[in-house]
Amino acid sequence: MKNKKDIILAVILVLGLGFGIGTTILIANSPAPKVSELVDGKINVFAVQSDGKKIIGGDFAKRHIVRADSAGLVDESFGAGNTVGFFNAPVHTLKILANDSILVGGAFTNYDQQIVGGFIKLSADGQVDLEFASKLGTGFDDKVMKIELTKDGKILVAGAFRKFNGKDAHGLVRLNADGSVDESFNIGEGFDKTVQALFVSEKNEFHVGGNFTMFNGKPKNYYLKLDASGNLIWRADLV
Repeated sequence: MKNKKDIILAVILVLGLGFGIGTTILIANSPAPKVSELVDGKINVFAVQSDGKKIIGGDFAKRHIVRADSAGLVDESFGAGNTVGFFNAPVHTLKILANDSILVGGAFTNYDQQIVGGFIKLSADGQVDLEFASKLGTGFDDKVMKIELTKDGKILVAGAFRKFNGKDAHGLVRLNADGSVDESFNIGEGFDKTVQALFVSEKNEFHVGGNFTMFNGKPKNYYLKLDASGNLIWRADLV
C-alpha cells in the first residue's frame, strides 16, 4: 500500500446523527511529508533495511532520524508508538542488524521517554529494545561516533567518551550481542582523544582512526590496528 493517499472515500451509514442513511462523506487524509521537510540539516549517516527503506540520521531540527520509502516520503510507521518524540540531539552512526533492528549512536541523551547515553538499539519499526537497553545502564558519557560489527557478532562502539555505564572506557568498547560489556576485550588506558573511524578486517582485526595521539599510555598518532583481544598490532597495512 502506498503512503500517499490524498482522499479516502468512506461510505458511512449514519443512524440518528443528522446525516441520513446512505450519506457519502469524503474524508481528507494528509499525505506523508516529503523527506526534505524533516531532513533539514546535516546528514551524518544512512543505512538501508531489507525492504529497501532508508534510515537517515543526522543533525535535524526535529527528530534527528527519519525512515524514507522508495517514493521519497517519510515512513510514519517508524516510531509511531513514541509518545514524546525521537532523539534530542544528533545521530552520528547507524548499523542495521540481520533482523532489520538498528543500532544507533550519537550525541543524544534521550529517545522518546527513554534516557540513553549516546547509544541505543531500536526495533525495525523504531521502538526501543528495552532488554538491550537494560544492559547498557547509563551508557556513554559523551558522543558515539562509529559502530561496527565484528566477525563473531559482537559490537564495537567508538567515540569521544571516557566512561561507559560509570566505568572507564576511553574511546572504544566492545559489547556482546545482548548489549553487555565484553570483558575479554581489553585496551588498557585506551585512547587519549576521539575515535572516529573503525574497520573490521576478514581476520577480525580492528583498524582504528581518529584524532588521538596516545594509546594505552604510548604515543600512537591517528591510526592503529588491534587484534580481537584489544592488543596493539604494529604493522600498518590496511587489510
